[in-house]
Amino acid sequence: MYTIHAFFREGLAFYQGSLYESTGLKGRSTIRRLDPDTGEVVESYPLPSDVFGEGLTIAKGGKAIQLTYKKKIGYIYDDVKDLSKPPRTFPFETTTGEGWGMTYWPNGNQLIVSDGSDYLLFWDADTMKEVKKVQVKRSNGKPARDINELEFFHGSVLANVWYKDEIWVINPHNGNVEKEYGTRVCGRFL
Repeated sequence: MYTIHAFFREGLAFYQGSLYESTGLKGRSTIRRLDPDTGEVVESYPLPSDVFGEGLTIAKGGKAIQLTYKKKIGYIYDDVKDLSKPPRTFPFETTTGEGWGMTYWPNGNQLIVSDGSDYLLFWDADTMKEVKKVQVKRSNGKPARDINELEFFHGSVLANVWYKDEIWVINPHNGNVEKEYGTRVCGRFL
Protein backbone atom coordinates (compact mmCIF):
# COMPACT_ATOMS: atom_id res chain seq x y z
CA MET A 1 0.00 0.00 0.00
CA TYR A 2 1.26 3.50 -0.85
CA THR A 3 1.68 6.10 1.84
CA ILE A 4 0.12 9.51 1.35
CA HIS A 5 2.44 11.91 -0.50
CA ALA A 6 4.92 9.15 -1.44
CA PHE A 7 4.45 10.47 -5.00
CA PHE A 8 1.82 11.82 -7.36
CA ARG A 9 0.17 9.42 -9.78
CA GLU A 10 0.60 11.39 -13.00
CA GLY A 11 -0.28 9.07 -15.86
CA LEU A 12 -1.87 5.69 -16.41
CA ALA A 13 -2.03 3.52 -19.53
CA PHE A 14 -3.36 0.02 -20.09
CA TYR A 15 -1.55 -2.02 -22.75
CA GLN A 16 -1.69 -5.73 -23.57
CA GLY A 17 -2.86 -6.84 -20.16
CA SER A 18 -0.61 -4.61 -18.06
CA LEU A 19 -1.17 -1.29 -16.36
CA TYR A 20 1.57 1.33 -16.69
CA GLU A 21 1.97 4.24 -14.30
CA SER A 22 4.04 7.41 -14.31
CA THR A 23 4.79 8.74 -10.84
CA GLY A 24 5.94 12.24 -10.03
CA LEU A 25 7.88 13.83 -7.21
CA LYS A 26 11.55 14.73 -7.26
CA GLY A 27 13.52 11.72 -6.08
CA ARG A 28 10.48 9.42 -6.45
CA SER A 29 9.55 9.65 -10.13
CA THR A 30 9.31 6.39 -12.03
CA ILE A 31 7.63 4.51 -14.81
CA ARG A 32 6.16 1.25 -13.53
CA ARG A 33 4.39 -1.80 -14.85
CA LEU A 34 1.66 -2.97 -12.48
CA ASP A 35 -0.38 -6.12 -12.19
CA PRO A 36 -3.88 -4.78 -13.00
CA ASP A 37 -5.55 -7.30 -10.70
CA THR A 38 -3.50 -6.62 -7.57
CA GLY A 39 -1.85 -3.25 -8.20
CA GLU A 40 1.52 -4.74 -7.30
CA VAL A 41 4.60 -3.35 -9.02
CA VAL A 42 5.97 -5.90 -11.51
CA GLU A 43 8.76 -3.72 -12.87
CA SER A 44 9.94 -0.16 -12.23
CA TYR A 45 12.45 2.23 -13.78
CA PRO A 46 13.48 5.29 -11.74
CA LEU A 47 13.93 8.71 -13.30
CA PRO A 48 16.86 10.94 -12.28
CA SER A 49 16.41 12.37 -8.77
CA ASP A 50 15.98 15.95 -10.05
CA VAL A 51 13.08 15.01 -12.37
CA PHE A 52 9.35 15.24 -11.66
CA GLY A 53 7.60 12.65 -13.84
CA GLU A 54 4.30 13.54 -15.53
CA GLY A 55 1.99 12.25 -18.28
CA LEU A 56 2.37 8.86 -19.92
CA THR A 57 0.97 7.15 -23.00
CA ILE A 58 1.64 4.06 -25.10
CA ALA A 59 2.05 4.73 -28.83
CA LYS A 60 2.15 2.34 -31.79
CA GLY A 61 4.42 -0.65 -31.45
CA GLY A 62 4.32 -0.64 -27.65
CA LYS A 63 6.48 2.46 -27.29
CA ALA A 64 5.89 4.27 -23.98
CA ILE A 65 6.36 8.04 -23.88
CA GLN A 66 6.62 9.95 -20.60
CA LEU A 67 6.74 13.70 -19.95
CA THR A 68 8.48 15.66 -17.22
CA TYR A 69 6.93 18.59 -15.40
CA LYS A 70 9.49 21.39 -15.76
CA LYS A 71 12.65 19.82 -17.22
CA LYS A 72 11.36 20.03 -20.84
CA ILE A 73 12.63 16.49 -21.42
CA GLY A 74 10.59 13.48 -22.41
CA TYR A 75 11.47 9.81 -22.20
CA ILE A 76 10.86 7.13 -24.84
CA TYR A 77 10.82 3.50 -23.76
CA ASP A 78 11.05 1.56 -27.03
CA ASP A 79 9.72 -1.67 -25.50
CA VAL A 80 7.28 -1.05 -22.68
CA LYS A 81 7.40 -4.76 -21.80
CA ASP A 82 11.06 -4.35 -20.73
CA LEU A 83 11.59 -1.27 -18.57
CA SER A 84 15.13 -2.33 -17.62
CA LYS A 85 16.49 -0.74 -20.82
CA PRO A 86 17.40 2.94 -20.33
CA PRO A 87 15.04 5.22 -22.26
CA ARG A 88 15.91 7.62 -25.04
CA THR A 89 15.26 11.30 -24.28
CA PHE A 90 13.89 14.16 -26.35
CA PRO A 91 13.54 17.90 -25.70
CA PHE A 92 10.11 19.53 -25.89
CA GLU A 93 8.49 22.94 -25.74
CA THR A 94 4.94 23.73 -24.64
CA THR A 95 2.84 26.86 -24.16
CA THR A 96 3.72 27.09 -20.45
CA GLY A 97 7.10 25.34 -20.60
CA GLU A 98 5.66 22.44 -18.59
CA GLY A 99 4.52 18.92 -19.36
CA TRP A 100 1.26 17.73 -17.77
CA GLY A 101 -0.86 15.08 -19.50
CA MET A 102 -0.55 13.09 -22.70
CA THR A 103 -2.50 10.61 -24.80
CA TYR A 104 -2.03 8.90 -28.15
CA TRP A 105 -4.25 9.53 -31.19
CA PRO A 106 -3.75 6.47 -33.40
CA ASN A 107 -5.50 7.80 -36.53
CA GLY A 108 -2.97 10.55 -37.01
CA ASN A 109 -0.08 8.86 -35.17
CA GLN A 110 -0.01 11.92 -32.92
CA LEU A 111 0.53 12.60 -29.25
CA ILE A 112 -1.91 15.05 -27.67
CA VAL A 113 -0.26 16.96 -24.85
CA SER A 114 -1.53 19.27 -22.10
CA ASP A 115 0.53 21.81 -20.20
CA GLY A 116 -1.95 23.39 -17.77
CA SER A 117 -2.96 26.06 -20.26
CA ASP A 118 -6.10 26.22 -22.39
CA TYR A 119 -4.33 24.55 -25.33
CA LEU A 120 -3.88 21.00 -26.55
CA LEU A 121 -0.62 20.45 -28.41
CA PHE A 122 -0.41 17.83 -31.14
CA TRP A 123 2.99 16.21 -31.72
CA ASP A 124 4.07 13.76 -34.40
CA ALA A 125 4.59 10.51 -32.44
CA ASP A 126 7.74 9.64 -34.40
CA THR A 127 9.54 13.00 -34.36
CA MET A 128 8.05 14.52 -31.15
CA LYS A 129 7.65 17.80 -33.06
CA GLU A 130 4.52 19.95 -32.76
CA VAL A 131 2.22 19.73 -35.79
CA LYS A 132 -0.62 21.87 -34.47
CA LYS A 133 -2.05 23.58 -31.41
CA VAL A 134 -5.77 23.90 -30.60
CA GLN A 135 -7.29 26.26 -28.03
CA VAL A 136 -9.86 24.52 -25.82
CA LYS A 137 -13.05 26.43 -25.04
CA ARG A 138 -15.94 25.57 -22.76
CA SER A 139 -19.56 25.80 -23.90
CA ASN A 140 -19.76 29.35 -22.50
CA GLY A 141 -16.91 30.38 -24.84
CA LYS A 142 -14.38 30.85 -22.02
CA PRO A 143 -10.91 29.29 -22.29
CA ALA A 144 -10.68 25.89 -20.59
CA ARG A 145 -7.71 26.22 -18.24
CA ASP A 146 -5.90 23.67 -16.04
CA ILE A 147 -6.35 20.79 -18.48
CA ASN A 148 -4.47 17.92 -16.87
CA GLU A 149 -4.31 14.18 -17.66
CA LEU A 150 -5.67 13.12 -21.06
CA GLU A 151 -7.15 9.97 -22.59
CA PHE A 152 -8.27 9.38 -26.18
CA PHE A 153 -11.62 7.57 -26.34
CA HIS A 154 -13.94 7.02 -29.31
CA GLY A 155 -12.67 10.04 -31.25
CA SER A 156 -12.67 12.46 -28.31
CA VAL A 157 -10.13 13.62 -25.77
CA LEU A 158 -11.15 13.09 -22.14
CA ALA A 159 -9.44 15.48 -19.75
CA ASN A 160 -9.53 15.90 -16.03
CA VAL A 161 -9.21 19.37 -14.58
CA TRP A 162 -6.47 20.09 -12.04
CA TYR A 163 -7.89 20.26 -8.52
CA LYS A 164 -11.49 19.82 -9.61
CA ASP A 165 -13.81 16.84 -9.75
CA GLU A 166 -14.49 17.40 -13.44
CA ILE A 167 -13.95 15.48 -16.66
CA TRP A 168 -14.31 17.26 -19.99
CA VAL A 169 -14.99 15.66 -23.37
CA ILE A 170 -13.03 17.68 -25.94
CA ASN A 171 -13.35 17.61 -29.71
CA PRO A 172 -9.71 17.27 -30.89
CA HIS A 173 -10.41 18.96 -34.23
CA ASN A 174 -11.76 22.29 -32.95
CA GLY A 175 -11.05 22.27 -29.19
CA ASN A 176 -14.68 22.62 -28.14
CA VAL A 177 -15.64 21.05 -24.80
CA GLU A 178 -18.68 19.02 -25.85
CA LYS A 179 -19.61 17.58 -22.44
CA GLU A 180 -18.67 18.22 -18.83
CA TYR A 181 -19.00 15.73 -16.01
CA GLY A 182 -18.44 16.58 -12.39
CA THR A 183 -19.84 18.10 -9.24
CA ARG A 184 -23.07 19.98 -9.88
CA VAL A 185 -25.14 22.16 -7.62
CA CYS A 186 -28.54 23.24 -8.92
CA GLY A 187 -27.53 22.14 -12.44
CA ARG A 188 -24.34 24.23 -12.44
CA PHE A 189 -20.73 23.20 -12.00
CA LEU A 190 -19.04 24.52 -8.89
